[in-house]
Amino acid sequence: MVGVVLSMSEKDVSGQACIVDGKVVVNNPQGDGIPAVLYPAEEGVTVYVNNELLESPREVFEDDVIEITSPSKVEDARCVVSLTPDAYIAELTVFPRRTTEYKLPDTEMSNELKIKVEKAVKLEKILSLEEIEAQLKAKHVVFGIDYASIKIALERASGEPEIVAKGKKVQEGENGRIDFQTKTEVETITHEVNSQKQVDFRERFRFPSVSKGDLIAVVHPPVTGVPGETVTGKVIVPKPVRSVRFKCGEGVEFLEEKGEIIAQRDGRLIVSGNFIKVANLITHNGDVNLESGNVRFNGDIRIYGNITENMLVEARGDLFVNGNAYGAVVKAGGKIQFTRNVVKCQVEGGLHFALLKKIIQQISILEKEYAGFLNAVKKVVASLSEKGRELDVASLQRIIAAVSQKIPSSMKESLTKIESTLKDNDDRQFASLKKTIGLLQNVFSGKIDDIDSPLILNELGSSLRTFLTEVEDLLKEIPPLNVSYVQNSLLKHIGDIEITGAGSYYSFLQSGGRVNIHGVCRGGSIEAQGDVKVKEFCFISTESGSSASQVRIRVPIHSSIYFDLVHEDVTVQIGKIVYRFDNEYSKIKIGYDSESGMLKIVNF
Repeated sequence: MVGVVLSMSEKDVSGQACIVDGKVVVNNPQGDGIPAVLYPAEEGVTVYVNNELLESPREVFEDDVIEITSPSKVEDARCVVSLTPDAYIAELTVFPRRTTEYKLPDTEMSNELKIKVEKAVKLEKILSLEEIEAQLKAKHVVFGIDYASIKIALERASGEPEIVAKGKKVQEGENGRIDFQTKTEVETITHEVNSQKQVDFRERFRFPSVSKGDLIAVVHPPVTGVPGETVTGKVIVPKPVRSVRFKCGEGVEFLEEKGEIIAQRDGRLIVSGNFIKVANLITHNGDVNLESGNVRFNGDIRIYGNITENMLVEARGDLFVNGNAYGAVVKAGGKIQFTRNVVKCQVEGGLHFALLKKIIQQISILEKEYAGFLNAVKKVVASLSEKGRELDVASLQRIIAAVSQKIPSSMKESLTKIESTLKDNDDRQFASLKKTIGLLQNVFSGKIDDIDSPLILNELGSSLRTFLTEVEDLLKEIPPLNVSYVQNSLLKHIGDIEITGAGSYYSFLQSGGRVNIHGVCRGGSIEAQGDVKVKEFCFISTESGSSASQVRIRVPIHSSIYFDLVHEDVTVQIGKIVYRFDNEYSKIKIGYDSESGMLKIVNF
């Protein structure tokens, strides 16, 4: 290329080159000057020197033919549809048409010419919806297409993926299941050795127990799944579901309409695999000792072994012990039976019946007082009716409020006593009574918004009478406490006490019924509400703190005492009358004679 004429005074001048209007201009060197050097161009521009591609720096001169090509680069607009491996999502990536143009900026003359390139990029969004649809169709995308997202992708044409179709995920179903609402496993009680609190290491196990009416478990039916669909239209079927399998045994009822498993009685909950039952009995084979721990159960207990010193056995129901008891505490809500000896023990039986007896006394008083209140309300209502006045809810509530002001304070005291007695008792037998007592408390404290009919007042009275009838029937058949032999022990029972073996030695017997000792009673004392029968009773002068004047047998005035043999210095009390035997008697009955007003001894 012909160089530009330069006026120079130096003899040695190096060659020069520059860019002018997109072309290379070269000046040859003069004298000993070095030639100009041309470097390859940057991306997008190709340089040929004398028809040879310039790939590395080379010297150039004025007569060299230097050609520069900078064609525009065009990338066509396009789109890409891709699917996730599970075919639930389709993504669309839109690329615009991209035109890149290259330009060589003018440069100053330099011995080394490094061609710089300026490039300009033009983006054109030219794809149409029809072209996108064709691409989706090619990928078999037919379900869940979001045309709003397609429009956004077209408008952006950013080369970034946009979700344009979503399938419907399959919703797997759930198998049926049982949710237990109470503990089902025997719990081992642990104690911290270094605890500052007092601990009882005899407490070893806690058995899962329930009361009648308790909710044991909720049975959930299977939930069928919902089919899904991929963006390609393939339907995904959920896995099949199964109902939970279970079997209800004794003491358990399944309420299918509610999906509830209910306890039909008090007892121990036993869950074995899919078998559920409530046993009213636990059987303990072996001694009750430190190894076994104390035994408590919300039902009947049978022990085939001994109860050792300082151990506790407590049954809410009946208790049967095929063995001895020594230095133990034994309690039962119902019957107690020992086949062998009881020594230095505290034994209490019939505790549930004792509670019933206490409550029934309070309810009897309350029922009579409430009957008086109800009659007073009825009289006022009848008086209004005779005058032709209609009884609306407001009038009824005013009458109740007025009559309530005149009830005796003893009625409120009765309610408070009953409420206190039942406060910590969770026995289902008292659930209805608790509700009735609560409503009565509301009535007599002025909370009568729910009383909109005289029938509600009548129902409260009926509820009290029904409870009385049911409990009175239960108290007619209180089970006994049976022991073979008792020594240095306290026996308390709301019902009859029967000593079937050798007898009683230095023991104290308290009975709410009769006492029958088939053997010899040496020392100690007996209190009973019914008759007392003793095969032989003797006073032992060596008994600690005893004296001949100390009453050994005490019964109410309507009861009698029977002896096959009674020794001298034995003192008895019937009602308020005390009698001391001054001689030995056999086959006698001593009781109160209403005609003489004195005690009478007769043979039988």
